[in-house]
Amino acid sequence: GGGGAGAAGAALPPSNVSIGNGNGNGPPQQDERELKRQRRKQSNRESARRSRLRKQAECEELGSRVGGLTEDNEKLLGDVKRLLEQCTALSTENTKLRVSVTAAGGTIDTPPPQMPAGPTEEEKAAAAQMGAKAAAEAMEAAKKAAALAAGDSDDDEDDDGKDVKDDDADDEDDDSK
Repeated sequence: GGGGAGAAGAALPPSNVSIGNGNGNGPPQQDERELKRQRRKQSNRESARRSRLRKQAECEELGSRVGGLTEDNEKLLGDVKRLLEQCTALSTENTKLRVSVTAAGGTIDTPPPQMPAGPTEEEKAAAAQMGAKAAAEAMEAAKKAAALAAGDSDDDEDDDGKDVKDDDADDEDDDSK
């Protein structure tokens, strides 16, 4: 019976024999690759964070510009309305004066001034379309800024998706060695 136990014991490798590639460089290479991978992941996270901050700043600036341009537009619309009212009042006064001059026996050598025609319907439609487009872009910029601000808590999840691609790139490096 003792020979059978000895045969079973001989099938197992002795505890002092190492299993692996035999050159002793396996674990240190693994540690170095893991360290590079971790550095790359951290670098990617920082790069993504900087990119998000740049986009958020750009969206905020665009939103600010839209606000300023909207104010300018409202002011200009007010100016146009005021000037049209003044022009109408002056035209009415001019007509009354012409009637008075003619009634007094005088003659007028110049034709009556014409009121400005203003923009055509086509020009009004184009301006309205541009305004609607600008408003839509402003709304989109505001939504992006809000999404970026709200998305900061999900940084790790977004970055981990990118790291999977980096791991594939790491495998390419392994093939070249």
